[in-house]
This record gives sequence, structure tokens and C-alpha cells, in this order.
Amino acid sequence: MCIILMSLVCTVVAEAGGTYVIKGKISPSYDGKQISLSTLPDGKNAISSALIRRGTFTFRGTADAAKVYFLVLGRKEPIPVVPVFPEGGTINVTMSKEPVIGGTALNDAYDSFAKSKATLQPQYAALQNYYYKLVQQKQVTKAKEDSIENKWNGLSVKEDNMVMDVFKAHPGTAISAYLLYKYQDEMDVVRIDSLLNGMPAAVKNQPLVNLVQDFVAAKKRDMVGATYTDLAMKSPDGNDVKLSDYVGKNKYVMVDFWASWCGPCRAEMPNVVAAYAKYHSKGFEVVGVSFDEQHQPWVNALAALKMPWPQMSDLKGWQCAANSVYGINSIPASILIDQNGKIIAKNLRGDDLEKKLSELFQ
Repeated sequence: MCIILMSLVCTVVAEAGGTYVIKGKISPSYDGKQISLSTLPDGKNAISSALIRRGTFTFRGTADAAKVYFLVLGRKEPIPVVPVFPEGGTINVTMSKEPVIGGTALNDAYDSFAKSKATLQPQYAALQNYYYKLVQQKQVTKAKEDSIENKWNGLSVKEDNMVMDVFKAHPGTAISAYLLYKYQDEMDVVRIDSLLNGMPAAVKNQPLVNLVQDFVAAKKRDMVGATYTDLAMKSPDGNDVKLSDYVGKNKYVMVDFWASWCGPCRAEMPNVVAAYAKYHSKGFEVVGVSFDEQHQPWVNALAALKMPWPQMSDLKGWQCAANSVYGINSIPASILIDQNGKIIAKNLRGDDLEKKLSELFQ
């Protein structure tokens, strides 16, 4: 799926007075386009921009080893965003399918990490392709799924160890801040808090780390033992609806985060339908929170999957309120709330959901 790209070579040169110069080279086909130097990878927080002329561009600024910047050509361009740590010294960056960065301590460290991580990608891809082949040939079995999952988890452990090795070698630095942002989804709140607490103010007080702090605050709101936080969205017929319309009504409420386009969500839905049919009359409620962006696919899925419980969505996809309030960044996901508004379980599926409900309603 990746496109082989013309390489872009940049050089960051420290000058007297603690300044840096970023000199880049890129295919002349990009002449006339702007390239940004940003504090966020989406390019929205650009601190400077440069016009590409004759396949070159230049940035100048004050060196700051506590910061991480991003070279951003544009969202619709095939050349990927590349992080740059603006230390004093000469930093060479080759932006391509597999960027090469080096010249100073943090940039060398990131390049070493990126190369190590790259060795895992073919293994991830092989497992993914194998699974897709099994699905196409209708040969998926639980034993094969478990085998794929175990191998995938093994690769994830290796990748996690690579990340933690960088944290240990460069604690509280800009490279730690960047990797914390990149891997926050894979870490629990305790570990993120510990890493944040080890960062000096100069590293912590930048936009990228602020996003991590917001993420942690959201994840704490969906922890077991936390009091639920209300959500306000729209019902399928366009009426205002809140989570508090259902929670605290002497019922156990499962908030089910899903989307019509999510295959695993649709595969799990028969289990939720069965649980609802069995326990609804005993005091079990489900509230669906959709990550859809379009109304019609959402309501079509409600009918197709025979979901009789209340539904809500703001049709903002991954930018929805459920993401910002609860930090939900993968689906299917769920939280189970008791009669007092406390979260008592998360991500119950299949047999685990049945077991929990049987305990509650025995």
C-alpha cells in the first residue's frame, strides 16, 4: 500500500548563538509547494513555513533540545511527516518511505529506534495477510486465531521493549516525549503518568505533551472504579440525548462503543443482542455510542443488526465526544456502569459478558 517516494534530504546545521538551519532537498516536482515546521504532526501548529524552490528549502531558528518539531509537506502528499529534534549540531534527515535521521544524540537515537522497529513490520504484515487469507478461504478456526494473536502479541512485546529502552537511555528528553505521544494508546495510565512525571517542565510544556496529558485525563475517566462522565449526543431521529438519561435508574448500563463500518463490532453484536434479550427485564440496559460519520449507514446497521436499545452519536467519527471524554481510540469497546454510576467493568465480550451479567443477576 505504501508508495515509493522520491527522497528528501534535510540538513540541520547549528550556527553560533545556538541557532539551527534546516536545509532540505526534495524532488523539483514539489517546486512551488509549502513545507511547514510544526510543533504538532498534523501541521496545524506551524511555527514556520518555507517555499520549495528548485528542489530546496531552508528553515532557521533557535536550537532547543527540549523540543520536537515536525517537517510537514501536506496531508494529501505521499511524503510522510518526519520528527526533528532541534539540538545544536548537524542533523541529516532523509524523508522517504523509510526516513533516515542522524547527526546529533537524540536524532541518532531515534533513527536507531526506527530501524529496529522497521524489522518488525514485515512480521506484522505477514500475520495480517495470513489472517486475511484465512478469512477469504473461510478457514478461520479458534486455534488459528489464537496462534496469530499469540505471535502478534509477541511482536508487540518486542516493540514495547524497544520503546522502553529509548526511555531508559534518554529519560525526560524530547525523544521520550515524542515516543510517549506515539505509543500512548499502548500504555496504561500508571506508566504514562510515571513517564510524564519524569519529564522536566521544558519538555512537558509543549503542545505534543499537552495532547498526552489530555489523553491521560480521558483514560482516567473510563477506569474501573471511576464515576461515569456524561455524554450528550443525538439519537438516530435527531433528538438530544444524554448518557444520564439511562444511568442511575436502578439499572446496570453497558455503554457500547461501536460503528457500522467496524467489522469486529458487527461480529460481536449478536452476543450483545443475546445478553440484552436475557437480562434486560432483570435490570440490564445497553446504550450504543456510534463512531459513525454518516447518518444513513448508522441507522441501516441498527436495523440490520437488530439492536433494540438506545443509541446516540454526534457523527464525528474518531473526533466524537466519546473519544475526548473517555479516550476511546479503538472499537469495539465498552464500559459497564452500576446503579450508583460507578464503572465496574470494561470491554466485556462474548462469554465474559455473559459471565459478568450472570453474577450480577443471580
